[in-house]
Amino acid sequence: MKFSLICASNNEEILAQNLLRSDIVKKYPAVVMSGYTNVQKAYNEAMKAATGDILCFVHQDVFLPPSFEADLNRSLECLKEQDWGVIGPAGQSPLGCVGHIVDRGKPWGSPVGLPAQTQTLDELLLIIKKDTFKFDESMPNYHLFGADLCMQANEAGKQCFAVDTLCCHNSINGYVLPKDFHEGVEYLARKWAHKLPIYTTCTLIK
Repeated sequence: MKFSLICASNNEEILAQNLLRSDIVKKYPAVVMSGYTNVQKAYNEAMKAATGDILCFVHQDVFLPPSFEADLNRSLECLKEQDWGVIGPAGQSPLGCVGHIVDRGKPWGSPVGLPAQTQTLDELLLIIKKDTFKFDESMPNYHLFGADLCMQANEAGKQCFAVDTLCCHNSINGYVLPKDFHEGVEYLARKWAHKLPIYTTCTLIK
């Protein structure tokens, strides 16, 4: 299975300290999109240059450990009988958080029971098959576009899963949600009114 790594970056130092240090980048060079104010547009544009069968949309502050490729291949093998739409290492279901990452140096979730179905997945790493979905460029900002992508998959009758692909999220931001986050909440509440409530790793949209 061939992968493409895609990243929208606005900080070369953070990118170099995290994603570009990952071993897998030596095998599958990352498609880095710089200078975009609309992350979703950057990702959609990058799809045109991506050559992999599996597209991995990764935040610039995420480090993928040496085990990542083997973990992802194993997870894909586990899901080969499933009609999955979006997968990733961290998500949310009505029953709670699901997944396994290291977030700012602290363990989050557990590998036990993975892959596990989720309603949505966190934007730090989103994985789709090539030529399936596109990101909604009309969203008011860069918050919750992963939740929207998962809702697209749900609408198409496909499932989303948290998988055991451990990665390290080294965000320098705090845990307080910015004011413009709520614009994304309101947008999704309108767009997916027929699918509410929506469970995300940051908030419940209802």
